[in-house]
Amino acid sequence: MDLVSTILLTNVIIHCGLALHVLWRDPASPVNRSFAYFSGSLALWGVGAFGMWQAAPDQVLGWTRFAFVGPALIPWSFLNFVGLFTRSATLQKMARALFPLSWVFVAAAPTSFLLKELKGPFLSGPEYGYLYPVLVAAVGGAA
Repeated sequence: MDLVSTILLTNVIIHCGLALHVLWRDPASPVNRSFAYFSGSLALWGVGAFGMWQAAPDQVLGWTRFAFVGPALIPWSFLNFVGLFTRSATLQKMARALFPLSWVFVAAAPTSFLLKELKGPFLSGPEYGYLYPVLVAAVGGAA
């Protein structure tokens, strides 16, 4: 396994471990559950990136589309965690508003609405779909 694969796999293991650890400590805590959602969405992103890196050329598009599932859930899960952790009603409202939009992105991930095709070698020349700018704005706005 090369260095990039090792880093991506380590990312997945760490985020899954963090999610399981906080759930093990107190599964009833809303803050712990929301952190587990956030960490799980980062792990999903890592699984997609690992799959893209390891995939045969004819499978890269599928793995690239799967990699959008994690980032689709990051804005909601991040704002949910920070809102609960800081007890900010405003951030919690924003998270509730982003929740349905996140699932629209998850549903759109395997389709051409986020990523139409890849042109050329690994990660070069992607042709993005109609929903991609909205996803970028949601992820950027949550940060």
